[in-house]
Amino acid sequence: MAEELHLLTITATPLPRTLAEAQAGFREVSVIATPPVRRAPVKTTVEPFEESRVADALRREHRRGGQSFVVCPRIEDIAPMQKRLEAVVSELTMLTVHGKMAAQDIDEAMMSFAGGRADVLLTTNIIENGLDLPRANTILVWRPDRFGIAQLHQLRGRVGRGSTRGVALLLMDPDAKPSRTATSRLAALTKAVGAGAGFVLSVEDMELRGRGDLFSEQQSGHVKILGPALYKHMVDLAWRSQGSPGRTISAPPSLNLGRLGSLPKTFIKDDPTRLGIYARISKCNTERELDDLRDEIEERFGELPDQVDDLFETTGIALECRRLGVLTIDAGPESIAATLPIGLLRKGSKLAELTKSADCGAERVLFKRASKEADRLAAVHELLDLLRRGLGQH
Repeated sequence: MAEELHLLTITATPLPRTLAEAQAGFREVSVIATPPVRRAPVKTTVEPFEESRVADALRREHRRGGQSFVVCPRIEDIAPMQKRLEAVVSELTMLTVHGKMAAQDIDEAMMSFAGGRADVLLTTNIIENGLDLPRANTILVWRPDRFGIAQLHQLRGRVGRGSTRGVALLLMDPDAKPSRTATSRLAALTKAVGAGAGFVLSVEDMELRGRGDLFSEQQSGHVKILGPALYKHMVDLAWRSQGSPGRTISAPPSLNLGRLGSLPKTFIKDDPTRLGIYARISKCNTERELDDLRDEIEERFGELPDQVDDLFETTGIALECRRLGVLTIDAGPESIAATLPIGLLRKGSKLAELTKSADCGAERVLFKRASKEADRLAAVHELLDLLRRGLGQH
C-alpha cells in the first residue's frame, strides 16, 4: 500500500512465524525490558491441585484486601470447580463469567467484580486480554497443561498490575499426567518472569511448535523437524546468498563428490539428537570447530563408522572451498572439475595437468586424475592443494 511506510507492531508474545521473521532479518525487533515503577514479577509456581492449598491462597489474598481469579480451560469445568471452591471457601463471595453468557450478563458481572463486590472471579480464559484490575493479585489456573505459553503468560499478566506482588498458581490434575511438551511449556513459564519474559517465552514457544512458513500464513510447525538452529542457519545462508543489504555473500559451495556421508540411525538412534548434531556440523565455520565436534561425537558414541567419517571429510572440503572461493566441485572417475570466479587464480601460475575455460563469468579448472569411489575424496584434496598453490595460499 505504501512503499515507504513504517510499521510498528507491539505484542507481549510474538507468534512463532513473527519471531522467525525477526530472527531471519525480515523484521527489526526491540524488547521493552524496563518494568513500570514499583512493579514486581509475578510469583509463578506449578503444583498439584489440593483443596487446602487453594483455600489458603484465596484466603490470603482476601486478608490483604485483594481479589482472585480462578481460570478453567473449558466452560464445562466451571460448575464442578464452583462446587469445590464453595466447599472450602464458603465465606468468600464468588462470581462466574464465561463465553456462553449473554453479553449484558458478562458486563454486569465484570463491573461488579471491578467494583469490589466479589472476592473471586471464576472464569475461562476470556479474561486473558484487556483487564487492568490493580486489586486482583492472585490467579489460580486449573489444568494449565491445556493452555499454550502465550495464553498462560497473558493470564499471569492479569495480576500484579499495581504495587502489590502478584501470585500465579498453576494447578495440575494429580490424576492426569501432562504431555512432555506441556511439561516443557510450564517449566519455561516458571523460569521466565519479570519484564521481557514474553519474548523469552516466545522463543521457547517457537522451538516447541516450529517456526511456521515465512512465505505464507502458516503460523507454526512447517519445518519443525529440522530443528530451530538448523532452520535459522539455512534461512540465513539463503538470505546472504541473495546479497541482502548489510550482509556478506557467502553461499555454500555446490559439491558433487559421490560420497557425502551421513549419521546413520544405527550409530545415533535418537532422532532429535541426530538432527541436532547435523545442525551443529552445518554451523561449523573452521576446521578447528569441526575437529572438536568430531572428537566430542567419538567420545559420546564410540568409533565413527565410514559414513560419519565421510560426512566430516566432505564438510571439511566445503569449508576449504569457501575459504578459497571455489564455487563448485564435480568429481568423477576420470577427472575432477572446479569452478572459480574469473581472476581468482594468479596470473602466470603453472598448474600442472590443469586446463581452464571461461564460462559465464567463471573459470572451470579440470584436474585429470582417475579415481575410484574409495579414494575420490583423497583426489579432491589433491585438487584443493593445487588450487591453494595457484591462488598463492599455503
